[in-house]
This record gives sequence, structure tokens and C-alpha cells, in this order.
Amino acid sequence: MIVSAATFQNIKQRAMAASRAALRPDLAFLKDGEFRAGLRHGLSIVGGGVLGLCIWAAFQGPAPSPYLDYVVRVPVPVAEQHPAAEPDEHKQQTTPEAVTYTDHRPDNAPHKATVPTPGLIEAKAPYGDLPMVRASDKLRPFDAYRQPFPADQLNKPLIAVVMLDYGLSAEASGSILGVMPPEVNVAIAPAAQGTKDWSQKAFDHGHEIWLELAAEPATYPAADPGANALLTSAPVERNQAALYRQLGNAVGYAGLIGRESSPYYASGADADFMAGLVYERGLGLVLNAPDAATILKNEAMRTKSPYYAGAMIVLDNPLQRDAMGAAFARVETTARDKGFAIALFRPSGLARKEVLDWLSTLKTKDLTLAPLSVIAERGIGLAP
Repeated sequence: MIVSAATFQNIKQRAMAASRAALRPDLAFLKDGEFRAGLRHGLSIVGGGVLGLCIWAAFQGPAPSPYLDYVVRVPVPVAEQHPAAEPDEHKQQTTPEAVTYTDHRPDNAPHKATVPTPGLIEAKAPYGDLPMVRASDKLRPFDAYRQPFPADQLNKPLIAVVMLDYGLSAEASGSILGVMPPEVNVAIAPAAQGTKDWSQKAFDHGHEIWLELAAEPATYPAADPGANALLTSAPVERNQAALYRQLGNAVGYAGLIGRESSPYYASGADADFMAGLVYERGLGLVLNAPDAATILKNEAMRTKSPYYAGAMIVLDNPLQRDAMGAAFARVETTARDKGFAIALFRPSGLARKEVLDWLSTLKTKDLTLAPLSVIAERGIGLAP
């Protein structure tokens, strides 16, 4: 608000008169008309000034707050702020965890737009879509869904790492995508839901997919293997339906993997039935079962099917959680001694962190991560 010189002089004279009147001890100045008029005029001027200041401040926005400043300044990924910005070589780059593998998929890995591949599915009610060899060119699901591996790496010590229970927990399964190296294999759990979506996500990140095979455990019936598990005491018709249900619960997998030994694999008659059904559909078969029946290997040789049965190393045994370091060392020693090793882990938070840290050290040890299909393909010569 702007006050003219004449107005200011008038206010000054009235204020001086009021001051002189205020010095009178009889307080008669309170009845003085000149004093009261000057007081009213002065208050109106002051009030107008205060109102003007309030209006001006309202249009300036709130004063900076330390809490607001914190929220605004939360770091944003560089790709979102400056898509074309060059990295500053003089500025130290920091990440939450110092690990080697943080990218999604290698540039040379084929990207499949959708799974399953056309012609590799047989719609079989009520079991769903079952894998099959394509009639037109005899393409097997194993060959269609396996991930590539450079031939010049085959003579190096190979380690196939398989994450079990993929698709069982959305949080755990999603947490490995884009974090674990694409060479890490994923095995879809028998009880997983929404498996087609999980298969697509795994392919998008370059992971090879396998299907966990549910079979009678050594401690059955104390341990429940699930409704569709293969049982030595069940008739062939029941086991055939159970295996069909397992095969129809997912798509896009190269083969089946058994996470632990089973009396079913050791039984010649049962193993023969399973081998015939699995091999004729063009799938690989990998079992953590050194005692598997010989018929599995013989049928694989006859049909030229990918197969391996032997000891695998579990990295995150819940009964020996503090022994993961020893398990890592055992995997490395086995790979050097035998030329390959297969390691299994479940996607718990601790296991993910420790496995990821361990994987980041393998290149410096001249150990090579490989898809499980590489070992399955050469498995007839590797299996005992």
C-alpha cells in the first residue's frame, strides 16, 4: 500500500496531538475528538498494511520445510532424469550392494515374444496344454526353450544354478528378475499359479525354465508331495493322469527337474513309464537322484533324449543355514573335479543375497555359469 506525503503529514500531526493529550493526567484526552479521530485513522492505515502483507505472502507459497525438502530431493534413477546423459567419470558411483550381476538379459539371447512356441502344444482336456514335439519339423520343446550357450565355453568348469519354487511366491519370484544373471535357471513349482505369466517374465529376462517334478519322497507318507505327485503304490492310470496335470500346469519349460531322490525314480517299472511319457514329448529330464533306475538312462540313449541323474548340491539347507559358505566351496570343487556341478536354492531373502554375492565371484575363479540344458544334453555321458 502506497501513502502520499500529504496523508503521511496529516497522520504525523494527529499522532503528535494525541501524544500531547495523552500526557494529561486527568485522562480527558480519551474524550478528545481530535485524538479519537487520529486513533481511528491510524488503526485503519495499520490494518490495511497488515492485510496487504498477508495477501502478498499467500501468493508466495509456503516457506521451505526440511521435511518437504527431503521428499523432493529423494534421488531419481539417472535414466529417468537424463536419458542421454553421459556418465561422469569423476563422480563416484554407488549402489546399494556391490555385486557384479545387475542387468537383465544378454544382448545375444533370443527374445521370444510369447510362450509357448506355436506347434509345441497339445490341448488335452482336462489336463490343459501339454508339451509335444512339433510334427512339421520335429522341433522338441527342449530345443525351443533352452537358452543359448557359446560352444567355446563347454570345456570350462560349468556350474548350473537352479532357483526352485519359481512362481510360488510373487514377491520372491519377482525379486530375482533383472537381478540374478540370466544364466540362472528357474524351476516352476508344482503348486504355482499363473505360470504362463511367470514363464513369459522369465523368458524376457533370459532365464531358462524347468518344471519341478512332484514325486513320492523318501519319507512318504510323513511328507506330503501334493495331490498330483507320482506314487509307487498308485496304479499306472492314476500316475499318468497325475503327470499330465503336472505337465499342463505350465508352459515354456525345457524339461523336468526332480529336486530330491524318490523311490519312484528308483523303481524300474515306474521309471520306465515316466521316461516313455517324458521323452516322447521332447522334454529333458534332470534328477537329483544318484540311485535312479538304469532304465531312465537306457531310454534316453535309445530316444536320444536329454537326461542326467546324479547328486546336486542344495545351497540353502534350512537345517544348515550357517553352512552356505561350505556349500559354495563344494560346488566350486565339484565343478573343477568333474567339469560341472548343479546347485539348487530356494528364493528366501537370505539365500538370494548370499547366492548373488557368490555368483559375482565366479568369473574371477574361471568358473562358468551355464544353462541346465547344457548339462542335460551331455548328461548321458555324465550320469553314473
